[in-house]
Formats: sequence, structure tokens, C-alpha cells
Amino acid sequence: MDVCGPITPVSKGGSHFIFKIINSYSRYHFTTSISNKSNCFEAFRSFKAFVEKQTNFRIKKVVSDNGGEFFEGSFRQYLLKEGIESLLTAPHTPQQNPFVERANQTLMERVRCLLLDSKLSFDWWGEAVSTETYLLNRTPVSSLSFKTPFETIFNYAPKMNHLHPFGCPVYIHVNKASLKSKLHPRAEKGFFLGYSEGHKSFRVFNSVTNKIQITHDCLFNEESQEASTHSEEDSLCPGSTSFAPISNAFSQPSNTDHSSPLIETDPPLDIDNSMPSSSFQTAAEFDHESFDDLQESFSPEDCSTHPSQNPLLTKGLLKGWVLDDVPDKAPKDISSKLDTSNILPEG
Repeated sequence: MDVCGPITPVSKGGSHFIFKIINSYSRYHFTTSISNKSNCFEAFRSFKAFVEKQTNFRIKKVVSDNGGEFFEGSFRQYLLKEGIESLLTAPHTPQQNPFVERANQTLMERVRCLLLDSKLSFDWWGEAVSTETYLLNRTPVSSLSFKTPFETIFNYAPKMNHLHPFGCPVYIHVNKASLKSKLHPRAEKGFFLGYSEGHKSFRVFNSVTNKIQITHDCLFNEESQEASTHSEEDSLCPGSTSFAPISNAFSQPSNTDHSSPLIETDPPLDIDNSMPSSSFQTAAEFDHESFDDLQESFSPEDCSTHPSQNPLLTKGLLKGWVLDDVPDKAPKDISSKLDTSNILPEG
């Protein structure tokens, strides 16, 4: 076990440190955010009660450094009372506690990636730590024959179909009892923070109420990562949706993405790059002399009888279009002459 910190800025929950415990057999991670190092004692007692109840195994040894939060005061007295052997590493020798020391670096690197990818502010690191711990326990480990720590300690494989990107926008369903009128939006915008322990639900931040809530009835927009750029104009209100002009279909994509998360625009047309831009001409702009020169540049031998092999016909085709002639003759010639057999006699 080890304490990582202090971490700045202060988390949304007012924490400065991360208290981490790793089971050396299963590589299972237990982490919690604490405000002071003195809170390690209560966190360890909660951890011990949970693990021994869930696994039917008792803790026999703990490895830690010489931090005062571990071997002084009530913590050390509690370990002696419970018969737990405390193994302390030599000063300035983290190599003697390799699992948790290396895990600290791995955890912080992944937490940093979650925050940068989601574009959330750094004070959300407490939620990112909880989510990353959840994911680490469900990640295969090579030293466990590529089994997950979760499967090693609980003897069954975890489910993965409920995983979502950290910080992705969500639309939280509003219960009918909370609706103010029939015109009230049926969903409120927010972003995803993690998974609820003990519930088959998700932890989400509601941007309308500015509160973290636990829900299972929400819609994830995994194609967009705009959690930290939400504004009041982005809320689900009438008239807030903008449409891209039609002329942008053939223009180059800009550096700034102004698309709304509520609209999925069609991809631009796939035009053959070999076709010059000057080929899009109106009838008035068409250069007949250039076309005549093009015709003269081809000999009759170059022009195959099959239209699809004729360079004159295939020169300006859009990508994806092919010419296909129909060699079969119509069953009957079409004529505009009057057919007297179709005229009814008079009387």
C-alpha cells in the first residue's frame, strides 16, 4: 500500500491524496481519494472489512514505506491488534515495494490521458482515478496468463459491454414526475464520469442541475468529446441547433469543428482526385475548342467499341460510376404510326 500526492489542484471532492492498495496475487487495485494522510487508517479499515467479507480470506501481511501514516499511532496499533504483519521498506528504496510504486506511475499516466482526452478540467482527477481503477481491474495482465485481476479474485469474467469513454456527452432522461410542462425537454445534457459501485448504473454530471447523479437511463454520444466545452447555449432548448450550409459539401474541412452533437452530417462527396476542378463548368463556360482538340488527340484504334473502354466517355466520370451498355435489342420496334386495330368501329 502507498499514498500518492499531494496532487494539485484539489479535486471536486476536496481531496489531495490517493490511497492505493494492490493485492500481489491477483494484481487487484483498491484506490480511494483522501483529503489528508491521516485518513489512511479509516480507509484501510473499510478495505479490510470489504475484502475479508467478499473473499473469505484474511489479510496477513502489508508492505508499505516508512511513512508516518503507516507505522505510527493508531494505524500501527490496529495492525498489531489484528495480527497483521507490517513489512516496511528501507528508506529511499521503492524497489522493495514494486507493485504499488509502479502502479502509481501507471495510474497517473492513464488519469492524465483521461482528462486530456475528455477535455475536462484537472479538478475532476478524483473521478478519473475511480474510473481508471475500475478499468485497470478489468484489463488483462500478462503475469496472470492474460486474465483480468477481477476474474482472478472473483473467479468469473467481468462484463465489458457497459464501458463508455470517460467524459463523453450524455443525455439524461427526465422522469415524468419532474417535467414542468408538456413542452419541457425529455432529456438533460451532461457528461459521463464513471461507474457506480454496487449499482448497474453510471455516474454522470448533470449540466442543468450542476450535480453528480447516478442513473441507468441515459443516452451516450460517444462520437463527440466536448464535455468541458458545454455552455448554456448547448442545452436542449428550442432554436439552439444550427445547420451547416449546403455549400460546405464541396469545401475543404476547416480547423474548427462547429458541428452540433445532435446532428450527424453526411460525409462530403468522394470525388476522384484525378478529375481537375475546372471540369465543373456550365454550358456557357464550356470550351468547345478544347473538346475538339481532345477528340483529335485520340485515334480510332484507341477508341474501343465498348463504351466503358472509351477514353472519351470515361475521362470525366465521377468515382464510383461505370458505363454499362445494353446489347439486347428491344422485342418490338417502337413506331409513332397509327395502329388501326386499336380503333373501335362506329355504331
